[in-house]
Amino acid sequence: MLNLDLLNIEELQEIVQKAESDVTNYAKELFPTKPQGYVKAVNLLVKYAKAKIEAMEDRLKGRISRADKHQETANNFWRVLPDYCKWDN
Repeated sequence: MLNLDLLNIEELQEIVQKAESDVTNYAKELFPTKPQGYVKAVNLLVKYAKAKIEAMEDRLKGRISRADKHQETANNFWRVLPDYCKWDN
């Protein structure tokens, strides 16, 4: 299972790039058994990753309250992920 919270900014950006390049193929790579809604799940993971990147970049710049808002956005995407792609949050 992919835990986006363990990745750095560059690794998250790589995931976003792969998914945006060809979401269906990347979804098949992540979920070879093709569970129900697996492409939609990858789109949600991308949204999570983008919000997480924003939060991490804001923290690096000292914009903590803004970072917290981005992290909450990411958490909202995590909450609606299918169980098969959730990690402990």
